[in-house]
Amino acid sequence: MQQNQSHNAQNTPTPAVTALVPMTTKEARSLYHVANKSSFIEADKNIIFIIDELKELEEKKKKILQTEDALKTNIMNYMQGNSALKSGNTTLATWQGISKQCFDLGAFSKKHKKLHAAFMKETTSRVFRLC
Repeated sequence: MQQNQSHNAQNTPTPAVTALVPMTTKEARSLYHVANKSSFIEADKNIIFIIDELKELEEKKKKILQTEDALKTNIMNYMQGNSALKSGNTTLATWQGISKQCFDLGAFSKKHKKLHAAFMKETTSRVFRLC
C-alpha cells in the first residue's frame, strides 16, 4: 500500500492526515472488508470513465475466452483419442488423463451429519460487481 499524504504550504507531509491507499484489489479487500449497509457514494466523472473502461475490458476478456475455447476445441477435435500432438520432434500439445484424490464433502456430511455440523463456520466477505 502507498501512503496518501496531505501536504502543508511548505509541501511537506502532514503526519496526522496520512492514509494508506490500496494498490491492489487484495489490499482494498483487506482494508475495506466491511461495507456500511445502505450507504453509497456519488460517482464523479473520473470513476465513471474507469467503470466504462473496466466494462469494455471485461467484454474483451469474454470474447478472448470464447476464442480460446474455440481454438482448444479445434485442437482437441484434431487430436481425438491421441495423448500428444507433435510436429517432427517438437511436442505442440498434450491431452492426457490424470488421477487425483479429493475429499467427498457431500458423502461425508450425509454419513456424519453431527461431525460435519460441528466444523461448520460462517464467513462474511464483500463481493464486487459491476451493474
